[in-house]
Amino acid sequence: PSKEEEFDALVVCNGHYSNPKFPDNIPGLEEFGKQPGKLVIHSHYYKSPSMFSKYKKIIALGAGPSGVDITIDLAEIYKDAQLILSHRHVDVSKPNYQIIYGNRLPNLTQRPAIHHVDVQQDRVYFDDGSFAEHVDAILLATGYHYSLPFFKDPDTAALVQVSDGNVAPLYKYVFSIEQPTLALLGLVWSVAPFPLMHYQSCFVGAIYTGQKKLPTKEDMYADLKQDTVRRKQMG
Repeated sequence: PSKEEEFDALVVCNGHYSNPKFPDNIPGLEEFGKQPGKLVIHSHYYKSPSMFSKYKKIIALGAGPSGVDITIDLAEIYKDAQLILSHRHVDVSKPNYQIIYGNRLPNLTQRPAIHHVDVQQDRVYFDDGSFAEHVDAILLATGYHYSLPFFKDPDTAALVQVSDGNVAPLYKYVFSIEQPTLALLGLVWSVAPFPLMHYQSCFVGAIYTGQKKLPTKEDMYADLKQDTVRRKQMG
C-alpha cells in the first residue's frame, strides 16, 4: 500500500543514463536495422565486444565517452574489422579524418555524422556526401533522455519543466528555483560524473544543513539567465 510522508527536503538522484535516445532524423536507419544480417543497437545495450564479433564493417554514431570508448575497444580487438567513428565534429580538412587518435589504430577512421542510409544500394551516407558501403552494424552512441515521470502531476509540474535535453529552472543545475527544498543531482552532460556528483552532494549538504544559504529567487533567475546567454554564445 502507498504511504504519504512529509520531509523537509527532497534530493532526486535517479540519474539520466537509463532512457536511450534513438535518432529519429536519419532516413533509412530503421529499415537498415530490419535487414537480414544487419544490426542497429544503442550503446546502452553494449555489454561485451563479442556482440560484434561477426561484423566486419561497423559505424559508431556519436563521439561522446561511450562512442569513443566502444569504438576503440572494438578496433583494438577485431583488427580485421573496419571501424568508422561518425560524428559532427570531424574536421574534413585533415587527411582521412584522423583527428582524435592519429594513426594509432589503422582500422579506425572518422567521418562526419550520418546523413541517411540507402538500403537498396547498401550504403550509409555522411553529411559531406561521402558514403560507406556494405556496413554490417551501426552503434548509436546518441545519448539519453531525461526521465522524471514523478513530476508530471499538476501539483509538481511547476517545480521543474523537463524538455528534450533540458531540465529547468534550476540554480547551478541543482536546486529548483521555484522550490529550493528540491534538488536534483547528476543532470549535467559532458562531465566526469562521479566527481561532479560528489561536489554537488557537498553543495546540497551545505545548503540543507544551514552552513550556506541560497541567493534570493530573483538572483537565482538572474544567474540562470546569464548562464544561458553564455552557453548560447559558446555554441
